[in-house]
Amino acid sequence: MSLRLNHILPLLLAFSVGAPAIIILSPSDASAQDLVRPGKRRGGGSKVRPPRRGGKRGKGVRKNRPKALPAKGGADNESARNRVLIERYLNVLESRPGEQFALTRLLELYRLEHGSLAPLFQRFEQRVSDDEGAYSARMILGELYRRGGRVEEGLRYLREAAEIRPNEPAPRLAIARAATELGDGEAARGALEAALRLSRGQDRQEVLRALRDMLLEQGDLETARERHQELVRASANSLYVRLELGQALAGLDRHGEAVEELERVLRLVRGDPRARVPVLREMARSQIALGSDEDALSTLRNAMRLTQAGSG
Repeated sequence: MSLRLNHILPLLLAFSVGAPAIIILSPSDASAQDLVRPGKRRGGGSKVRPPRRGGKRGKGVRKNRPKALPAKGGADNESARNRVLIERYLNVLESRPGEQFALTRLLELYRLEHGSLAPLFQRFEQRVSDDEGAYSARMILGELYRRGGRVEEGLRYLREAAEIRPNEPAPRLAIARAATELGDGEAARGALEAALRLSRGQDRQEVLRALRDMLLEQGDLETARERHQELVRASANSLYVRLELGQALAGLDRHGEAVEELERVLRLVRGDPRARVPVLREMARSQIALGSDEDALSTLRNAMRLTQAGSG
């Protein structure tokens, strides 16, 4: 049976359930893209209004418009594109200094363009030195030091940022990341709990997700499940959010608990065959990891039957 599974399960998992693979993006990943032209939305059509006919152009319209990316082709154009993107990501971080995707891309592009991050450190160190209230600069510099392995130095700047804006959740999230890297789980949990008290809307979902995952890593499944249920409610009972706890457990190689959690989700969606298919697929993955070949095949056949019934 195991040999048979080794040959057919990749195809079964990829194609037989008749549904696209589930990709769950964090809010920060989903909102940042390199090459989206100004005015274009990720979902398709442009929402840019056509220019007015006649009348005066409003002041500052051209000045604040993002620079268009130079056309591809040649080293000079590639360098010009990198410089435009660097400015874009710097602007993103000035307004949202906790944006991890923007920071990652900034570091990648900066290394490509300058060969070193030293000028970037110097830029923000100078701003911090010149302005005691430079919140964004402290946040960015703290994250730069953390990413560079100098976590304790980074933590100092992040704490200063939290003092400058005591009602802002972003510094607490950053402090939690730094404390986790230093192995201080208690401080990390405290920082996330503080961030949760300060958060609203989409920010609250991000904090709930981070807190749930930390609690799982610390072995507190009961409290993690409570935070997960808050996240599900905040997401208007999204199926994909419901799946996250089982996926997170599987990611920690806790496949038995993952199967139990996914069985909970199955009971919640028992009247919706289409919703059951992705849950069954995730369950089969954990059953395979547990060596439960017969259970995995049974689960996949069930998913296939539901898919065929839905398409008939």
